[in-house]
This record gives sequence, structure tokens and C-alpha cells, in this order.
Amino acid sequence: MKVMKKSISLALILLGYTVAIPAVQAEGYEYYSNQGALVYGSNFGGQKKIIAKFTGINRRDLYPVENISGEQERYIIEDEVTTIKEEYHWITDGHVILWRGKIVSNPPGTPMVDVASFKALGRFAVDKYSLYFDGQRTESNSGASKVDLATLKAIEDNSSTLVDRHNLYLLGRRQASSDDFSVLQSKLWGDIERFRPRNEGATSRDLLIRHRQDVFLNGQRIADVDADTFHIIRWIPNSLLVYRDKHGEHRYAYGNPAGKMATTDDANSFEIGEKNRPLAQATRAG
Repeated sequence: MKVMKKSISLALILLGYTVAIPAVQAEGYEYYSNQGALVYGSNFGGQKKIIAKFTGINRRDLYPVENISGEQERYIIEDEVTTIKEEYHWITDGHVILWRGKIVSNPPGTPMVDVASFKALGRFAVDKYSLYFDGQRTESNSGASKVDLATLKAIEDNSSTLVDRHNLYLLGRRQASSDDFSVLQSKLWGDIERFRPRNEGATSRDLLIRHRQDVFLNGQRIADVDADTFHIIRWIPNSLLVYRDKHGEHRYAYGNPAGKMATTDDANSFEIGEKNRPLAQATRAG
């Protein structure tokens, strides 16, 4: 198996086969001043790259958007992507909102971003007019279904899936009553015990829930699943879910990039020992 340049590999013997596991590599993204302009750039393996430049925004004026959870950061934390963690942050100068190097703006015909009331919880955000997810407006925040900030929380610390006293929110959109779902299972990135010890530094978490007759992974519906007979066979966080239902066995690749850790079905791949293994049924929690 090829590994990325400058990476370190761990080799384990598993059922007579050698499996190479790349070491954790961090890619950071940060805002900084460059020749009088605000820049958002990446730093990967010591190689810096400018992603975006802004005029009229001063780096010294930037600060984190108010956190709905109440755990407010005083300083800007760089965005970070690794094999065990993915964290991005909403930033403001009091005039505009920034997300992953872009100014957040709403489509024509919708209310403008209200910076004064803008608050965030992970990838989700809200102002007095709109809901947002991953830097994009998703829908209106008005009327009887308005977000209840006092009770809003992320399920298992996964901000793709939130609830307040009224609604369930998936990927920033209202889905149903907050009572109308169940948690099947969650799994920390880096929690791959077949290959290596659990990584205690992992902070990102994948989440499986059931909503009526559908199963969702990180807020995304898995198509054509029979929820009543759904069983987990294997689960590599941020990469691959192998499950079985009454229709048979299925492989669901996802993550960034989807299924990178297990994209082949050969004797040396993730498939080792997969067949004929007893099923592990997903646990339920209210």
C-alpha cells in the first residue's frame, strides 16, 4: 500500500496480512496579515498556500462568533483537519461573518446576514432571520418554529445533528419533532481498534441516528435502508460503514475523501475477516 509522501506508517500483522496505517497528519488554516491584506491560508507539511484575500478587514479586529453553548473562545483558533479531527470556526470583525475563508452572504430575496445576532454551534449557526450550515443559509428562522437557543444542543457533540425543545435539525434544516428520533451509535474518529489503539486525542465524532423509517449518518440520509433490520457489521470512522439489513450487505463510503481508508475489496484490504462475522446490532439510546 502506498502512503503519502513524508508520512510515517504503522505496520500491523492482522490475520497473516500486513496492513499499513498512515500517521496522523495535520493541515491548518488560519487568518493572517500579508502585505496589508487579510489572508486565509493553509499550512500542510510546512508548505503554505494562500486560499483567499480580503480588503477592508483588519486581522486585529477578528474574533470568534458567540458560541451558543456558552463555551466562548477568547482568541481565534485556526481551522484544523486531520485523520482524527475536523474543526472549523465562524469568525467576525463585527461587520461581516467569515467561514473557511469566505464571507458569509445570503441569496437574493432573503434577509441579509444579521451580524449582531449571529451565534454558532460547531458547523451550525443562526441569526434572528436565518439558519446556516457550513457557511450557507439553509432556511428561515421565524415564526413558531424559531430556534430555541436556550435548549439547542448537538447530539453526541456532532453539530450535523442538533435538537432543541421543538425540533430535530439535520445539516442545518428542521426535520421533525425533537422526540421523533433515536441515537443508534456514535464513534470517535481514530477509534479503529482493529488496526491501532484508540486515539485519545480524537475530538470529531460520527453519529448514526434513526428518524422514523430512515437512518442518517452525520445528518445525511443513507438511501434505501430498512431501519427495522439495520445492523452494523464494520465501521471505520470518517471512511466506511458496512451494514446489513433485509436487503443484504452494503458498503457506505463517506468522509473526506469518501472511503479513503478502505476503497478496495482485496485480500489485504478492510475486507479481511469481514465475511462470516457475527452481526453487531446498533444500540439504541433515547
